[in-house]
Amino acid sequence: MEVQVLQPHGFCGGVRRAIALARAALREEGTLFVLGPLVHNREAREALRKEGALFLDLEEKDFQEAVLSLPEGARLLFGAHGHDPSLEDLARKRGARILDATCPFVRKNAERIRLALKEGRKVCYLGEEGHAECRAVLSEFPRIPLYGRDMVPEGGPLLLVSQTTMGLGEVEEAARSLSRSHSPVEVLHPCKATEERQRALLKIQEDVEALLVLGGAESRNTMALKKRAESLFPALPIFLAEGKEALLSLPLGGYRKIALTSGASYPEEPFLEAERYLRSL
Repeated sequence: MEVQVLQPHGFCGGVRRAIALARAALREEGTLFVLGPLVHNREAREALRKEGALFLDLEEKDFQEAVLSLPEGARLLFGAHGHDPSLEDLARKRGARILDATCPFVRKNAERIRLALKEGRKVCYLGEEGHAECRAVLSEFPRIPLYGRDMVPEGGPLLLVSQTTMGLGEVEEAARSLSRSHSPVEVLHPCKATEERQRALLKIQEDVEALLVLGGAESRNTMALKKRAESLFPALPIFLAEGKEALLSLPLGGYRKIALTSGASYPEEPFLEAERYLRSL
């Protein structure tokens, strides 16, 4: 099988940084508490668990309760998606030693929101309710409306801030809708890694017969990538796989040429393994 590899692929800078911080702390102490999922990749988290990382998951325990239950002097890592600043204050009161893996793009978005509110500007946030990044932003700025859920006061200029993992089509649609009642609408788009992967879909060659997206359903940027591909190429078979077992179960053997991409939270090594597997078919 012929394979067209779309660039870029593998971990984005924010994911690499978060995992590097975790591994450095584990080498120093052997144990590390991590608040939230750290990154949306099961294999990466499982590898860190084996090295001694203890994940405090929102599904199992309220974050505030989780922080209050930390041992005195524990090493605590906040994940790449950002966090409620009050949790950091609470952790310091508990004597925790804090590491912060917040993605620079996520941090930049928060800074832009903070500045806009200080200037008295209207702000609207576009994100997936329940996603770690969206929860972090809305916990820090509880008065800004979430697009699609809350009423956005009409009139005047507006800053639309996108969750870094959103699809470009979703952002464009929200901006068009808001521009009917606000002028001008300034848009903070998804992060560079998310945007580059989605724009790379436009380079899929005409003789490609299918597209394989590597990444998991829990990864918002991966699902946005797949959704964007479905929008651009409605007739193209598009497959999603996370891990070797899922890849081997896909009916790919009948295609002569396939395009290969991945979400920003998918590791480089299994990506290359997937490429080798496809070329062997």
